[in-house]
Amino acid sequence: MPVRLLLLAALLLTAACDDGRDLGKAVPFARESLDGRSFALPRDGDGKVVVLHFWSGTEAGGGGLLPALDELWRENRERGLLLLAVDVGAGRAAAAASVAGLTLGYPVLPDPDSALARAYGIAGLPVTVLIDREGRVRSRIPGTIPFAVVRSALASLL
Repeated sequence: MPVRLLLLAALLLTAACDDGRDLGKAVPFARESLDGRSFALPRDGDGKVVVLHFWSGTEAGGGGLLPALDELWRENRERGLLLLAVDVGAGRAAAAASVAGLTLGYPVLPDPDSALARAYGIAGLPVTVLIDREGRVRSRIPGTIPFAVVRSALASLL
């Protein structure tokens, strides 16, 4: 019986993540990070695995995954990982306040009008989008899924 439950849980996690399927080309965009750097897809993601983490600093616990993502980024940046956190619905000042006190090595992009989130079909937050080296969206992982799933799905792309 426990084996059946494990298989069912694995199936549900895979379905919830869209893991491994080709979900189309990444949506091109250009945004400025909180530290003033310009980021654009496909330019900055060319040949890299890209993680777009959509979250909201205005929601309680909204930035809870940011430190874990920073660890993941530090472990994999030399392997061609570009990680961008997108603060949905937040302007520059609100996004800066959301990450105040956190030491993050990756860029945070404000998305004040939620246009980037809408372009990626993000309905609930947080969601982590994984894009392969060819610029194809491979996974959309809701924040309710254990972080180990993000780590595993990313490992399959690196």
